[in-house]
Amino acid sequence: MKILIFFALCLVSATRLFADDTNNAIKKPTDAEINSNATISLTSNMLISSVVSKTNGGIFVFFCNEEGRDSKEFGSDSPVRYGFMSANKTYPDIFLLRSEYSCMIFAKSETGESPKPTKLGASYGTKYREVTGYDKDKLDISLRKGDSHPDHERPYMIMVAPYFSGMPRSLPAPEDLFVFNKPGKYKLSIEMQVFCSSSRSKSVYLVKFPAVELTIIKKEDPKK
Repeated sequence: MKILIFFALCLVSATRLFADDTNNAIKKPTDAEINSNATISLTSNMLISSVVSKTNGGIFVFFCNEEGRDSKEFGSDSPVRYGFMSANKTYPDIFLLRSEYSCMIFAKSETGESPKPTKLGASYGTKYREVTGYDKDKLDISLRKGDSHPDHERPYMIMVAPYFSGMPRSLPAPEDLFVFNKPGKYKLSIEMQVFCSSSRSKSVYLVKFPAVELTIIKKEDPKK
């Protein structure tokens, strides 16, 4: 009897897990979880060491180090992590766009020179200004985990919460986007946009975030 009960519980758990993965569902946390000291501490520490954009549409984007260092300076050889948070107690869904539509990235040296973009860097934001309203053909399409058939493709969607709720996404390392010929400090300007949908509105609308400026450190090449 105990064995049957054990297998029944496992089946229920597996069914719930499968359903969450299939529907891309994210469990909405309780108020107690949101207000817990651990969650508040994690969110505060994350934002203190992050560069944060101005809020638009009740959402802001933050950028942090790949290594999670307590610093607002970014290594030129490390991916730039970024994520989204809600500025209030709402849980909107955002739909990410493909790189040519999602963000514009520029770089400048301390003397005002613009490093030459790489082929990858030049591909970012080429159609950024073409986005004026919702268009599913511009969405970032990602395969479900474990799937390989094109019929299973879906837009990459994430739920935004008023606290840090998971691993951020990443942009390529700055030196994969630009050619930094000399060591030193550079400024990386990133302007992003996403489609957003909230429970209060059945429509999907475009949210643009003002440009955020990151300090990039290009170190001396140890081989030289």
